[in-house]
Amino acid sequence: MAQETEFGTVVEVIQGRFLFAFVRDVTLFAASQGVQDSVCYSIDSELVYEPFYADFGPLNLGHAFKYCRRTAELLQDAARLGKKLLFYSGPSPQHKVNAAVLVGIFQVMLLGRSAAVAHAVVAPMEPFPAFRDASSGAPCFLLRIQHVLAGMERAKAAGFLDWDRADSAFDLAEYEHYEQVENGDLNWIVPRKLLAFSGPSPVARVYYGFKSFTPEDYWAYFRLRGVSAVVRLNKQMYEGRRFVAGGFRQHELYFPDGSCPSEAIVQRFLAIVEAEPGALAVHCKAGLGRTGVLICCYLIKHHSFTAEEAIGYIRGRVAAQGKGPGHAVARALAPNGQPRKLPAALLESPADLAEYAAAGGEECMNLAVNPGPRNGFGSAAGWTIGATMRSLTTVRR
Repeated sequence: MAQETEFGTVVEVIQGRFLFAFVRDVTLFAASQGVQDSVCYSIDSELVYEPFYADFGPLNLGHAFKYCRRTAELLQDAARLGKKLLFYSGPSPQHKVNAAVLVGIFQVMLLGRSAAVAHAVVAPMEPFPAFRDASSGAPCFLLRIQHVLAGMERAKAAGFLDWDRADSAFDLAEYEHYEQVENGDLNWIVPRKLLAFSGPSPVARVYYGFKSFTPEDYWAYFRLRGVSAVVRLNKQMYEGRRFVAGGFRQHELYFPDGSCPSEAIVQRFLAIVEAEPGALAVHCKAGLGRTGVLICCYLIKHHSFTAEEAIGYIRGRVAAQGKGPGHAVARALAPNGQPRKLPAALLESPADLAEYAAAGGEECMNLAVNPGPRNGFGSAAGWTIGATMRSLTTVRR
């Protein structure tokens, strides 16, 4: 139940113990009696999202883990003082939605609530701006709070995250170290199986004071973590034999940046992952768009994620991952968690895609109406999306 006050909106997260406030007037908020009677805190200036273009969230997994642990500690402090915990955000809508996601994740990860229940707690604070991808063009998919929470719930059920345990396997220091570009830009999406990283440089170069990584720079970490093969999705920037020389298998699955992978590429990627006894390190140029889309396909097939859950989880895991029109692939693969039956004929034209969108593929409508370079596609847009949507319904069978 939401309460409207002179300074903003307040919802109760834990009855009598934990409140979440969206503050429109900071001066009135600071002077209110509720503040005087509570332990108050905010993360608006502490946990900061670093945008690529017009994107503004959600905050990454390290931020979410910090928030959950700090909130649990402050709840104990407030209880000892006989006060309520009051977490607040505002007045920026972007701060508001990022804070709401954190409140939802806390409920899912530490309180054991379902994503639906967690979302219902913050829903009275609507409207929230939708998260967009990190591309420079028009967004092809709008990510909602409920998608992120559902993705985190599914990841918890799959055993990827165990934040409710005091001895959680999540290593915050390691996560924050290796996610930095200067330390390799590495992130485990599926623990012990799928590692995302940015494309290595052919030679070591210094950018803004940091040295770029070459294939050889990854050898030691890959061996330590059980990586046995590398999958490259972008054009050749380094010789693949350089990973082979380190004892790793190398697979080439190129498709253009900002586009959708073909049926053959998706099927081959899944086959490679399924056949590989060790972990795979997957990269495109930045390790975001193409890398994220194919890993989402694996999550859908092997861990029962819906498309929205996969995108919500992977965007929380790595800020900006899964950017561009590739979202349409995951959406076509398993909309609402079930394979979709598509027309037997290849969908080629904008009119075909518009008809498909009218039948329920609403996110593809954006691509149908604007299939040009602004959305990351060339002249083969219809073929790429059409072939992918027509064939990917077989992946989960």
